[in-house]
Amino acid sequence: MALSFNGSLTRGLQKHRVAIVDWLRTAEHMDSLTISYTDLINSTEAEVAKLIEFLPDGYVADPQKLQSVIDSSLYRNRSEKGSS
Repeated sequence: MALSFNGSLTRGLQKHRVAIVDWLRTAEHMDSLTISYTDLINSTEAEVAKLIEFLPDGYVADPQKLQSVIDSSLYRNRSEKGSS
């Protein structure tokens, strides 16, 4: 039996995501960083810089290597939904 993503499931997941993002914004016991996947694909260098600044000093040993694993060819544009 195949899993289908009907409107109800999609709405439920979107509602859950909003709740988690809201919780993260108000959680005083932890810091969080939100990075848009689209921004990561379109502005890899700038988004990786944000991530490196957010993480503790020395956490990312090789920023260039981190940048190199972002593969824009794997990005599927949501506006092409339904096309192969």
